[in-house]
Amino acid sequence: MAPSDSYAQLVEALGIDFGTTYTVAVLRWRGGRTRPLLFDNSPQLPSAVYCAPDGQLETGAAALRLGRRYPDRLEPNPKQRIDDGTLWLANREVAVVDAIAAVLARVRAEAVRVAGLPQTIVLTVPASWGPSRRQLLLEAARRAALPSARVVAEPVAAAAYYLHTLEHELPIGDAVAVFDAGAGTFDASVVRRSPNGFDTLALEGREDLGGLDLDEDLLDHLNRIYGEHDGWTSLVNPSTVAEQRDSRALADEIRLAREQLSRTAQVELYIPGLDIGSLLTRSEVEQAIAPRIRRAVDITASVIREARPGMNQLAGVFLVGGTSRTPLAAATLHRQLGLAPTVLEQPELVVAEGSLMAAAYAAPVTPLGSSPLRPFGSPIDYGLPTPANPLPVTPPPEHSLPPRGTVHDRKSRRGIVIAAAIASVAALAAATSVVTLWPEAKPSAIHAQVGPETPGPIAHEDPTMESPSHYLHAQSIYEANFPEVVGHIASAHDGEILSLASFSHEEHGDVLLTGGDDGTVRSWNLLTGGQFGQFQRLNQEVVHLGPYVDGDEAVQVWSQHSQHGWHWEWDSHQLADQPVTSDPEGSQMVWAGEIDQAPHTMSIDVESKPPTVDVGGLGRDDPDLSWTLSGLTHAADPVSIDGQLRFVGIAHGEIVQVDLKSGTPIDSMELHADPHDLTHFHTGTYDGVPAAVAVADGHLHFYDLAASQVLADPISLGDKEISHLHIGDTWGYPFIGTVDSDHTVTLYSTVSGGQISDHYQVETMSTAHFTYIDLHPVVVVAHHGGGLSVVALSLS
Repeated sequence: MAPSDSYAQLVEALGIDFGTTYTVAVLRWRGGRTRPLLFDNSPQLPSAVYCAPDGQLETGAAALRLGRRYPDRLEPNPKQRIDDGTLWLANREVAVVDAIAAVLARVRAEAVRVAGLPQTIVLTVPASWGPSRRQLLLEAARRAALPSARVVAEPVAAAAYYLHTLEHELPIGDAVAVFDAGAGTFDASVVRRSPNGFDTLALEGREDLGGLDLDEDLLDHLNRIYGEHDGWTSLVNPSTVAEQRDSRALADEIRLAREQLSRTAQVELYIPGLDIGSLLTRSEVEQAIAPRIRRAVDITASVIREARPGMNQLAGVFLVGGTSRTPLAAATLHRQLGLAPTVLEQPELVVAEGSLMAAAYAAPVTPLGSSPLRPFGSPIDYGLPTPANPLPVTPPPEHSLPPRGTVHDRKSRRGIVIAAAIASVAALAAATSVVTLWPEAKPSAIHAQVGPETPGPIAHEDPTMESPSHYLHAQSIYEANFPEVVGHIASAHDGEILSLASFSHEEHGDVLLTGGDDGTVRSWNLLTGGQFGQFQRLNQEVVHLGPYVDGDEAVQVWSQHSQHGWHWEWDSHQLADQPVTSDPEGSQMVWAGEIDQAPHTMSIDVESKPPTVDVGGLGRDDPDLSWTLSGLTHAADPVSIDGQLRFVGIAHGEIVQVDLKSGTPIDSMELHADPHDLTHFHTGTYDGVPAAVAVADGHLHFYDLAASQVLADPISLGDKEISHLHIGDTWGYPFIGTVDSDHTVTLYSTVSGGQISDHYQVETMSTAHFTYIDLHPVVVVAHHGGGLSVVALSLS
C-alpha cells in the first residue's frame, strides 16, 4: 500500500542499526515522532542473506526459512564477515558488501512502501570500527540506493536516546556509561555530553562477549550433558548438508531458549538429530554464561575508571542491545558498580532511534562517488534506482503490529451496553521466540468438586506449567504466512469456552485465561500451549474474565450471571478475597483494576434512575463510593489522563468523562454519530493518546479523550456487524481489530485510512480475543466444543 503524499512529506529521517543477527530501522516524522519499520511482523529484520541458485539474494525471514533446507547457501551473520571480503554460498562467490547491501535494500524498500524515503539516512556502527569497516558499510548503503547515508557511533546514539527520549538529566560535562551487548559484539563506553553533542571519553570493544558467544557457552553446557549420545558429534561438527541443517536448527533452538529465559524460569529446548527435549532453567543458563557476563562488567568498570577524569559525574549506566536483556547482566552491573542500570523492554530499538537524534549534532558525510572501494565481485542492482545489471531482492513481506488484550461487549437486561475491558498490564519484553504447533492438549485432571451451596473455586494445587514430552517441535512465528494458525488445542475445555483474556507474567511470559460453561477457569502458556493451572470450580458459567494482575500477582475473575466476582492469587491459584457481589437485580460488574494501589471493581446499576456507578474494593459489602450519571447509555473502561482515573461513557448523546473516585464531571464532547445506532464503545491507547472508539452508522469513529476532540476521520465498515472490537497501539502503530458476525477477522488503521490486512474467516467460533506473543499480533479463537486456535496476524 503506497503512502499518501501528505503522509510521506512528513517523514524526515531513517535510522538503521545493521546488527549481527538483526537489523532495526526507525522512521522519524516532523515533530519528532518515531516508529520502527516492521519486517515479517517484527521490528527486527534478520540480517541473514541466502543466495538462490540463480544468484538472487534473499533476506530476512525468507532467508532463514530457505537456509534451513539449504544451509550451505545461507550466511546468517554477514556483519561478522565484514573483514572477509567474500562469502562462499554453495558454489557462488558473493561479496560481503553486496550481502550487506541486500539487507539495507530490504530496509529501503520497506521505508519507501510505508512512508516514502526521507532525505536523511543514518547508519550506526560500533564505536570500535575503523575507517575501512565504516567505509564498506557506506558503500553497501550506496549500492542499496542510500547514497547520502551518514554514520553515527552506537554509544553516541544510545546517549542521545538516554537524554532525549528517556528525558534523563544529563547536564553538559556529565556522562553516561553504555553497556552495548549485541549478538556479535560487546562495547563498553563512556559518553560525555558536550556543548556540540557528545564525546566518547573511553571505549573498549570485544568480539567474544556477544549473544552468539553466550550461545556457545550454552552449547558447551549441553555438550557436557549429551556429548556421549549417538549423533552429538555430527551436530557440533557437521560434514553433510543434512548435518548442517540439524546443526543450524540446534543453534536457533539455543538462541531462542536463551532469549526466552530472559523472562521465564525454564524452557524446553528441542535437540534435532537426537530427537529429544532438554529442560533448561534460568539458573543453569546463568551459571553457564556467568564468566562472560563478569568479563563484560569488568570491562565496563574499567572504562568508567578510565573516563573519570574527563567528566563531572556519571549520570547513569544504560543497557542497550538485545543481549543486554539477560537479567544477569543488569544484576551483575548493579552489584559491582553500586548503580542500578537503566534497562528497557526493547533495548534493541535504542540505537536506531537514538541515531536520529545524534545525527542532528553530526556534520553530514559527503555522499560517496561511484565507488571509493575496490568492488568485491560483480556489480549488483537491488531492484532500486541504481546503475545497471539488476539482481532483484524479494520485496519485503507485509508487516503487522502487536495488539494487546481484547474487549467483550455485553448487553444488560435494560439495554445499557457495557464495554467491559480491563486495565492494561505490564508490557512484554521484546524477544525473538518460537510458537509451538500445538498438538491436542488435555487439561489437568487435578481438581475437586464444590458442593451446590458453596459458590467458590477449588484451586489447582500446582500452577507449574505442564509440558508433555511430545510437545517439542516448534515453528518460528516469523515464518507464518499471515494470517495462519500457529497453535491449536483440540480440547481446552470439556464444554463451551465462553470467555478469553490474557496478560503478561514476569516469570511465565504470555498467559492466556479461558473460562467455560463448566465453571472452570484455566491458564495456559501462549507460547507453548502448556497448561499452568486450573481454578475449579464455580457453580455458574464463566462469561467474563478480567485480565487484571495487581502487584501481588492476583487475577480478577467474575461471573456475569450471578454477579459474583472472584479474586485469585496467581502463584498459588488460591482465592485471595471473599467474592465481590453486586445487586443481582440490576447491577453489573464491568471493570477491575487498581485504585490507590489496591484492587477494585466498578459496577453499574442499570435499574436505578438515573443509573448508578459503584466503585469498591474486593471483599467489601459496601462500595467505597457511589455516584449517578443521568442519561447514561454506554460505559467503557476508565482511562488515566494526567494521573487521574476517569470514567468514560455516553450520556445524552455526548461522550462524558467523570472523576472515577469522586463522581465529579470533568469534560464532555460531541459524539458526531447517532447514539441510537451505536453498538460498541471502547477506550484504550490509540496513536499514542488515550482514546475512545465507537462503532455507529457503519463506521469506526475515533476520539482523543485528552483533547476532547475527534482524533481521526471515520473508517467505513461497510455492512459488517461487529461482534468484537480491539484497540491497539504498540511500537507506535495504531490499529483496530474486529471480528464480525460472519466470524471474519479484519484489521484497520487510520494511518492507512482503512483496512490494512487480509481477512481471516473462522469456520466456528464461540468467542475471540486479540493479544500477542512476543510482540507478534495474534487472535485467539475459541471453537464450539471447547477447542481453541491461535492465528498469527499482520497489519499491512
